[in-house]
Amino acid sequence: MSDAAEIASLSQGAGDAGRVSVSSMSDLTLADGSRLSVESQQSNAGNLRVSVGKSLSLDSSSITASAKLDGGNVTVAAKEFVWLEQHSSIKAEAQGNGGNIDLEARFVLLNDSIISANAVNGRGGNIDVSAKVLLSNGDSSITASSKFGINGVVKIDSIFNLSKNTLIEQEVDILELEDYALGLDASKLPNDVSTLLDSGRGGMAPRPGFLPGSAQLWEMPR
Repeated sequence: MSDAAEIASLSQGAGDAGRVSVSSMSDLTLADGSRLSVESQQSNAGNLRVSVGKSLSLDSSSITASAKLDGGNVTVAAKEFVWLEQHSSIKAEAQGNGGNIDLEARFVLLNDSIISANAVNGRGGNIDVSAKVLLSNGDSSITASSKFGINGVVKIDSIFNLSKNTLIEQEVDILELEDYALGLDASKLPNDVSTLLDSGRGGMAPRPGFLPGSAQLWEMPR
């Protein structure tokens, strides 16, 4: 999808907005202001689900559930990457209670982009990010706040959480590195990404099953 293309469900009256479900067996790209959205201007938002067989990329684009009352839920699932850049966003926001966001992928990459489940009068929604690697930089943020109500919870379930200069309001659930094999494969990264794996200085592991030194994945757009 490009050139501000849109798939949307909109309610302008008292009824709730409908649901939107998008699936792809391979990659899905939203670019140049494209949108997937459910919106209710007077009532509750519907739910929005995106399921991708490989990777989902957003470039200056958005996936949004918004409502005058309570927000809808957003579910995003990809087997490889969820990649947001150039002020892209995934939102489940509302004047009432914020909707929930569930995001699952092998790698989640944020570059000057946001994930938010914010509310105004009600409770902020909950955000659950499940990924082997969460990498973000720039002005990226992951928030589930409420202006006048109770903040929601952001849960990061990740082996590597490499978030540089990123606002994350979170309850962290870091998985043990010894329980999983990361299996980084540079050939599966997006074409405009370079990687450097720093395996540290070596030496004795602090305990059996742990890697010595540090292990960091650095992302450099080119």
